[in-house]
Amino acid sequence: RGIGVSYEKSNATFTAKVRKKAILSAGALQSAKLLGLSGIGDCRLLSKFGIPSVYHNPNVGEDHQTHIMLPLGFVVNRGITTTDDFANNPAAFQAAMDEYIQSRSGSFTTVNGGESMLTLLRLGGSIYSLENQTIYKTFEVHHTQFTSQYAMLWQALSTNDTVAQVISIAGGIFPQSCNDISRSFFASSADRHNYYTLLGVLQHPFLRGSVHIQFPNPHIHPRLDPKYLSHSLGLALTKSMVMYTQSPAATPPLATLLPANGTMFQQTGYGFYRLTNENAEGFIRETVLAAFYHSGNCAMLPREKGGVVDARFRVYGVDGLRVVDASVFTSVSQATINSIVIAVAERAADYAKGDYGH
Repeated sequence: RGIGVSYEKSNATFTAKVRKKAILSAGALQSAKLLGLSGIGDCRLLSKFGIPSVYHNPNVGEDHQTHIMLPLGFVVNRGITTTDDFANNPAAFQAAMDEYIQSRSGSFTTVNGGESMLTLLRLGGSIYSLENQTIYKTFEVHHTQFTSQYAMLWQALSTNDTVAQVISIAGGIFPQSCNDISRSFFASSADRHNYYTLLGVLQHPFLRGSVHIQFPNPHIHPRLDPKYLSHSLGLALTKSMVMYTQSPAATPPLATLLPANGTMFQQTGYGFYRLTNENAEGFIRETVLAAFYHSGNCAMLPREKGGVVDARFRVYGVDGLRVVDASVFTSVSQATINSIVIAVAERAADYAKGDYGH
């Protein structure tokens, strides 16, 4: 039973006793870690770190999911303003800020991009071409609990549901700085070019990764093994998406704003290049980025199907403990997860109050 929470403050360790129940809401990358450090997880893994097993559940930390992204950067015609102007000229940024503050006008009043939602058919593929490849029909299920999830994803493909999102950004991108969002969407240019980015986001990822402790210390981040490109169907969809991303840039009217009709690529920060069927997979493997929608590794499923919590967010095998965050998702949503996390929290709050007649 969950009886308390240990925490640190001013270099001292304290324990808060739980009179009723505890709620763990540390996020998809930390909740599984804290369960493991508390002895809830795969006993074989826990024993490696000398952690006594409270409840053996090998599902803890498994089934990690997120969207994956692939950017493609293009040079724009001279004289077109993009966010790169701000990166290259701090005075321009301050001038735009001053104009906005004073008159609510200027660059900061415009939307720096747009987005479109694309089906498999729009990406140039078809369910029939995938069905003809036996390797895809097997779903490559490495764990039996993923069978129903993959079947749902295949059904979405079959019904022409949205597969990918393509986001346009009026500025360059620096994928090597993906862990620092303040630098990711600026390509400070030595050649003084400005850039335009098309960012493909795969919304039906077939990847299933894991998050596990790598040291018996809460200050050490867990080990994330995302397995982004481990499933061949997911890789095929990603390839279709990134190949399509070149099409809008080469199509008027956008092509008229880009040199050489959208075939001149950003070289500063990252050397993008023309993609073909032969080199696309290599590009994907060296450029793939993760969206910040981590979820799924404390899934709300039956225990025998990969679950960590039940339908009321209660952790299997431990009384008085709930997990309430994106880690309980069984499948990552198509769009951003913020609204769903809020809905999950509201439902969990209702269950918690209901336990005591409120």
